[in-house]
Amino acid sequence: MAVNITDANTYIEANVIDNEDWRDADNAKKQRILNVAQTTLTRRFPEYTIPDEAVYEFAAVLAVVFNDT
Repeated sequence: MAVNITDANTYIEANVIDNEDWRDADNAKKQRILNVAQTTLTRRFPEYTIPDEAVYEFAAVLAVVFNDT
C-alpha cells in the first residue's frame, strides 16, 4: 500500500507521543515530509520492503526536526 496523508494522520495520532508538529503542519508540508521519509528509508535499506508504519514513524520525527518554530 502507498503512504498517504490520511493514513499517516490516523497512525501518528494513535501511535506517536510527540505528534503536535505533525498535526500543525499543512497538507503540502505533510506530503513533502512523507516523500522524504519514504525516499530516505528506501535508499538506506534497499534490501527491505519498508512498511508504511515505519514511514509514518519517521515522518513524525522529521516533522519535529523541521518544525519552523
